[in-house]
Amino acid sequence: MFEIFGQKILSYFTFHSISLTVHLIDGEEINKTPEAVTALIDSLCLYKLKRREPFLAIGGGVLLDIAGMAASLYRRGVPFVRVPTTLLAIVDASVGVKNGVDFCCRKTKHSYKNRTGTFYAPVSCLLDAGTFIKTQNRRNVSNGCGEIMKLALVRSAELFQLLEDHGEELVER
Repeated sequence: MFEIFGQKILSYFTFHSISLTVHLIDGEEINKTPEAVTALIDSLCLYKLKRREPFLAIGGGVLLDIAGMAASLYRRGVPFVRVPTTLLAIVDASVGVKNGVDFCCRKTKHSYKNRTGTFYAPVSCLLDAGTFIKTQNRRNVSNGCGEIMKLALVRSAELFQLLEDHGEELVER
């Protein structure tokens, strides 16, 4: 994502005379670990983030989970702003308060998905579905639509009907 939008993001902050420190995290599921949380906290320490200063987390669900957990732990909780960049993250991670990372038990050597986590809400969530979603491949858009379908099945017959009527078209765009 940084390869595609990094320069635009950096230019935005430069234009507005806002100093920016960047910590890049690979958003693959394999990196959703306590070590990634610790690395982000290390960066927050290096930056000397103050207790009431927010930081911005831009990325998919894995990155938003890592950032949310780091925000809840650093100085016993600092504000953070989520900017989800995938459809799945927009539907799932942007509105939730759960932050979890996978954990590999040192005793059993077994890895557990989302075994450690916190409940900690962002102070804000900024959505730009049009810009970011356009960069997603068909599989990622389909995964996001699956999450929307789950919501439709539980909460909205009208949304379910819209997905049934236009779902394939949405995935193809």
